[in-house]
Amino acid sequence: MGYRWCGFNFYRLLHGETFHVVAYDFGIKHNILRRLASYGCKITVVPSTWPASETLKMKPDGVLFSNGPGDPSVVPYAVETVKAIIGNVPVFGICMGHQLLGQALGGKTYKMKFGHHGGNHHVRNLRNGSVKISAQNHNYVVDPESLPNRVEVDC
Repeated sequence: MGYRWCGFNFYRLLHGETFHVVAYDFGIKHNILRRLASYGCKITVVPSTWPASETLKMKPDGVLFSNGPGDPSVVPYAVETVKAIIGNVPVFGICMGHQLLGQALGGKTYKMKFGHHGGNHHVRNLRNGSVKISAQNHNYVVDPESLPNRVEVDC
């Protein structure tokens, strides 16, 4: 069974809740939940094995596939869940969640030789040219060449 994340924040106090996000927990960090709550999101955290059909019954505004340790290819059940949700509601993934999205869209993941770790990595949005600073801590990556032509890579 899932649980509701209820972090106190002034945004929600002043403006109410904005979006209902269902977060799949593959090892989610509480700070991710705190950040979503800081924007007024109502968050329902569900276990990694939670059925897609139950998530869709909740009629969320979006679904987050969280970070987590390890190789995303060892959780094929999660890839099937992601496949069942994609196209029904907006989705986003962080670290392992991103890699699960890549696999669900037909891509392959692989282990990097040294991983990608550290803070203050700049990431440029190729659509609008903006640059954001990010922190990285992962060992696996989606091979962009393995993605089908129907998948647009925007990085």
